[in-house]
Amino acid sequence: MNTFISYQLWSPEECDHIVEEVRKTPCHPALSVVDDRNQIKKSFRQADMYGLDNRRLLDQILDAVKQVNLEQWGFEIDGGLPSVEVLRYKKGGHQASHTDWGGVHRTRKVTFSIQLSPPDSYEGGELVLFDGPEPWLCDSSQGCITIFPSWTLHQVNKVASGERWSAVGWVLGNSSYA
Repeated sequence: MNTFISYQLWSPEECDHIVEEVRKTPCHPALSVVDDRNQIKKSFRQADMYGLDNRRLLDQILDAVKQVNLEQWGFEIDGGLPSVEVLRYKKGGHQASHTDWGGVHRTRKVTFSIQLSPPDSYEGGELVLFDGPEPWLCDSSQGCITIFPSWTLHQVNKVASGERWSAVGWVLGNSSYA
């Protein structure tokens, strides 16, 4: 059993087209914790967030995640794919280490991240998984999907220059892992 799987899902041309299309939609700010004076205390994610609602692409993602889950883990994932976020990390952008499971997100089972940018269009910004004594740097090939259990600790390192685009989300079950 593998802890995570990475492989080419989309072509670079398809990734470029997705980025081009989401740029035309409204963007939402990063997740932050603010104090009573509306000052940012901690920024968990420093990125611009867009939605992805192309049914064909969502079906491709869901099929990919279901297949990997079936072959690797066998989690109950009847809860579906609630949403896909397209993230743009600019210089200084990052995501603090976290898991995608627990608390109000107890039914998240499988997480995915799809690299939409060419790896030479930015520096830094690596997706890092912590599933053993050494961290894993995920494949940054444009169009590559990385799929892993949502309890896996992971982060996105700070972007030093350029822009890193990715599509991320979770597939749900009807209950927790228990």
